[in-house]
Amino acid sequence: MSPSIDQMLLRRPATNLEAIRDLDDLQERYESKYVVTVATAADMVDALDPSWRVLEVAGRRSTAYHSSYFDDENFGLFRDHVKGRRLRYKVRTRQYENDPAEMLEIKLKLGRGATDKRRVTRTGSISTELTTAERRWVSDMVFDAYGRRLEGPLAFALGLGYTRRTMFNPATGERLTIDTDLVAEAEGASTAPVGEAVVIEVKGVHWYGPTVRLLQRRSVRTLTFSKYCAALASLYPDLDQRARHRAQRSFERYS
Repeated sequence: MSPSIDQMLLRRPATNLEAIRDLDDLQERYESKYVVTVATAADMVDALDPSWRVLEVAGRRSTAYHSSYFDDENFGLFRDHVKGRRLRYKVRTRQYENDPAEMLEIKLKLGRGATDKRRVTRTGSISTELTTAERRWVSDMVFDAYGRRLEGPLAFALGLGYTRRTMFNPATGERLTIDTDLVAEAEGASTAPVGEAVVIEVKGVHWYGPTVRLLQRRSVRTLTFSKYCAALASLYPDLDQRARHRAQRSFERYS
């Protein structure tokens, strides 16, 4: 039996949040995404340069994440993503397992292909609705990046939970995240948007960094993919299904 992802990660030395934050928080970055099988994910971890470390918090190398995504009444943010609009963004809240703090985040896609992630800590009574101040903050961030304001109000679109493992390379400044067990929920329904697939992201200051090149040499291909788009499409069959279908084809390629 081949080693699991967690078994491969146990062979790597640990690092902590402080070490990652001390170097670079990668708020503006390039992201390369992969949707693969568990076996391929374990092989990818095994192939990484020896300088990679695994984030460990309170003795654990995995963390449960929960995000709430927001969109307008016509799913305009979703549609911008599936159409590949150059200047687009996503709005979400995020909470980590056993951490009472919750963050409001906006991920802005810049014209040159980089992603600019900005976030603030939520205060007051936490809910799936944005406050007036939070809506103003989002609008300010959109205006700062694109010179335009929000075109309409944003409301809760779906909740997305998964388990994340994070790796960090102090030599290159890259990060790598491994997401499993994705579950999307909205309006009382739930679904696994990518089935048994593993979603991996390589994040760095260069769009074609050393790890992306290494994986390319091993015939592991990047994918235009959004967890939000795949999750929303899995809950609403009338929406564009391209993100979910791309994920399925990628998973089958490595099966």
